[in-house]
Amino acid sequence: HEVTDEDIDMAIELKFRAGVRLSRICLPHLKERPGCIVNIAGHSGVEAASKNAMGGIGNSSIISFTKSLSDSVAQWGVRVNVVSPGVIITPRADRNDRRMAEMEG
Repeated sequence: HEVTDEDIDMAIELKFRAGVRLSRICLPHLKERPGCIVNIAGHSGVEAASKNAMGGIGNSSIISFTKSLSDSVAQWGVRVNVVSPGVIITPRADRNDRRMAEMEG
């Protein structure tokens, strides 16, 4: 399937922009009372998956943002981490698997 600008925008919106916005909301409070921000990113942000290029873009961008933010807010006692839970069998994962199988024939 050809990647559209909408696909790219959605990948960035779901992972990167959401994480940035939430961090922006939380940071003023965390500077006053240190705590942590935990972002979630799929494994495709660490290891490219040919069938999940858009997911990889979103995931790798939030991973990079998390590392940068962590360095810049450590002085206030704020920790920023990202977790990658791996594959979790969900109805969405099942739908994606079926869709990929149909595309491959």
